[in-house]
Amino acid sequence: NIDVASAQSLIKKTTLMDLMVKSRVVVTETMIRDYYDSHKEYAGTESLHLKQILIKNDPGKANKALEEIKHGLPFDEAAKTYSDMLIGGNADIGWIQIADLAPEVRKMLEPAKPGDLVGPINLNENSLIYQVLERGISGGKPIDEVKVDIVETLQDKYRQEAFDHWLKMIMGDHYIGIYM
Repeated sequence: NIDVASAQSLIKKTTLMDLMVKSRVVVTETMIRDYYDSHKEYAGTESLHLKQILIKNDPGKANKALEEIKHGLPFDEAAKTYSDMLIGGNADIGWIQIADLAPEVRKMLEPAKPGDLVGPINLNENSLIYQVLERGISGGKPIDEVKVDIVETLQDKYRQEAFDHWLKMIMGDHYIGIYM
């Protein structure tokens, strides 16, 4: 969906890129590591592995559930007895990024350690009780998984920089005019 002149220009630029620039761009392991380390999206974020009991419109029921857990009732059994919502029939809601939690919940769970019971937390008309299973980092990607993408990104970046430099040198040596 482009005109002939634009297509010709694109082909010429691609040919020049291949001849004068592409073969001269080298991406090293250090460059890959530096790029990986400087982009936080690869590192993941602080997260919690949680179990949850959600009780709708009944703070008394939430307090009773928490008391029974404190007196030895396993969290999973309390969830089956008291929770109004279980995902897949299970209290385990998996890994949740701390930043994704509602502010009221985040405030209570941020200092929690594995094994801690937190709650009940009142959120809207619901009462929530949590058990923290683990703390860690989730959502990250190891360098081996993203290395190909990083190499492509760096090659594109440095090829464009090299092409721009080469074009400036050519334009400095030869007058190139654009007539309209």
